[in-house]
Amino acid sequence: MQRIAAITLLVGTAVAWFGESRPIIVEIYGGAPDPQQVIDADPSAWTMAMLLMAVGTVVVAVGLLLLARHLQGLSDEQNVRRASTAAAALALTSGLAYATGRIVSAVSQAWETPYEPAVFVMWITFSVLWQVALILMGYALLRTGYPKWLGWPVIVLAALILVAFAFTGGLPPGVYYFAVAFMGIVLLFVREPQQAAVAQMEGAGA
Repeated sequence: MQRIAAITLLVGTAVAWFGESRPIIVEIYGGAPDPQQVIDADPSAWTMAMLLMAVGTVVVAVGLLLLARHLQGLSDEQNVRRASTAAAALALTSGLAYATGRIVSAVSQAWETPYEPAVFVMWITFSVLWQVALILMGYALLRTGYPKWLGWPVIVLAALILVAFAFTGGLPPGVYYFAVAFMGIVLLFVREPQQAAVAQMEGAGA
């Protein structure tokens, strides 16, 4: 399950990053004076970019859910179960909120949709809860015997992005996948903790 979760995280991140790197997105977010004119000139490109970003986020959320299930299979510790369950729930909630906002933009083919206030709330929900989910997942990784050089960077990266968002009010969506990409790459190659090591860690933390 570990490697399946890792592959899912990396595939979702790649899809999201591919959508965000589309020329129309680069042009608009690069400071186009009239974003709507750019969209009207190539609406299919806008729709495709929005859908890729939405799908990528949902795939990553599923990957985090798979990882949570995997960690719960490694440990019966209540803190691990609570942290991983909360992480999965927050990832799914925030990921679906973000994806819904992108789908609205894709369908309306508008820079500012009639549902802009709701889309803004979805963006805030994603920006905050996504990073909280990653912080909790990093904690669960630490408690199940994964290397500290995996768990702590995930926690620190997510926390720094959350602080940066609080100060700036918004970051490029691709930034939100840095911790996910790191976690996916490491989980693809790192050895799964042995049950004895996990039990020893739980005993030490009791």
